[in-house]
Amino acid sequence: MLLTVLALPVWSGFEGYRTLAPLAIPATCLILLGIWWWAIRRLGRWQALLLEQQRCREAAEGQVRELDRELERRVAERTRALSDSETLLRTVIDHAPVVLHALDRQGNFILSQGRGLEALGLIPGQLVGGPVDELYWDIPELADHFRRALAGETVRAQVQVRGVIHDSVYTPVRDEQGEVTTVIMVSTDITERWQAQEKVRRLAAALEQGPLGVLIRDNRGMIDYVNPRFCELTGYQAEELLGTPRNSLPSIPCAQQQQETLAAEYPWRREFQQYRSDGGLFWAETSLSPLQDDRGFITHYLETLEDISLRKQREAQLLRQGGFDPLTGLPNRLLALERLERAVARTTREGSQVAVLIVALEGLKDVGQTLGPRAVDRLLQQAALRLVDCVDDKDTVARLRGQEFLILLSDPGEACSQQVAAGIHTAFAEAFQIEGRRLQLTPAIGLAMAPVDGQDASSLLQRADTALEAQVQKGGRMHG
Repeated sequence: MLLTVLALPVWSGFEGYRTLAPLAIPATCLILLGIWWWAIRRLGRWQALLLEQQRCREAAEGQVRELDRELERRVAERTRALSDSETLLRTVIDHAPVVLHALDRQGNFILSQGRGLEALGLIPGQLVGGPVDELYWDIPELADHFRRALAGETVRAQVQVRGVIHDSVYTPVRDEQGEVTTVIMVSTDITERWQAQEKVRRLAAALEQGPLGVLIRDNRGMIDYVNPRFCELTGYQAEELLGTPRNSLPSIPCAQQQQETLAAEYPWRREFQQYRSDGGLFWAETSLSPLQDDRGFITHYLETLEDISLRKQREAQLLRQGGFDPLTGLPNRLLALERLERAVARTTREGSQVAVLIVALEGLKDVGQTLGPRAVDRLLQQAALRLVDCVDDKDTVARLRGQEFLILLSDPGEACSQQVAAGIHTAFAEAFQIEGRRLQLTPAIGLAMAPVDGQDASSLLQRADTALEAQVQKGGRMHG
């Protein structure tokens, strides 16, 4: 349309120009006004678009700034966390009761931390930069552990360093190509634990190798442990006993007292004859003690068994030596007098009789002069056997002194006493065979009876001794 208006002068030669000329200026104005309006509207749209873009840009910039601030906050938090973590790790490493070493591939320390260094007389970081071979030259096995770890081996070992026992783990650290670049060693002081374990090992060895038989039962009476000595004494195998009730073994004397001990929770000790697995018996000293845990509750009972058979034999031997003649095995003077006193007391109480015979053997002096004292001893032993054969088992034959013997007859009557005396003479009429020679002994006998000749042991012995002296002086067979 604008071009049409501009072209009107060209058309002036035409007839229609006169008609349109009055309208050209208004039309042009209208056209220009329309163009201006259109331009204004387009400009407004562009302005609106620019404003919208500006607002979007400002919003985006605001979001970017917010993201920057959030990123900065997070970075700061992460940095603080890393710093706190590093501080905590450093604190833990510095105060942990361990020794932490790190070596590079050349074998030089690049880290040396841990409170365990104090026990070695070191401070953290003191070893850094030094080679392990020079710093631990006096402990070759420790340097060897590091060398093995640098070769790629994970090593765990216990080693004593300057009086401290350490349990150490050597771990190789590899790079992406698999090459060992660092070795980390963490070492823990186990001195106290090792000493405790060593004490337990010694106690276990004492139980296993000790002279006492040991049995441990729980509070239900089930056998938890027996040592080899217990099996040796009783004849049982450990497999037969473990896990079985203690009362399943053959019953033993004093079992009731043991049960009372279990109930009363106090130690118990007795001597008695213990059964073996084959039914045999042996003298044993047994103790039973409760075992408590850390809270004071009884969890087990410890039973020990000691074979005292030899001791019992020695005690019996000593007792026999105290009351018996070592040469003939007959009761000695002390035991004979004790039995005589009891017999005399019984006569008073029961109204019975007791006969006392003192027998002196003549001829021993000549044997001693010709054959010596050993022949005399053998002759006395054989004579003692003949005297024992002349009386009953309930009667007593004892050696008083030297060549004199005492015979104690319980409630015999005078006639029976005379018969025993006659039997003694008959028995000694046969000669003794000593060292290939025939030897003869002649018995002289003195007799006394209670209560007729006396009512106490001293009186009876004095009366029998007087009768013996009279018999020897007269050369007769017996006087009473």
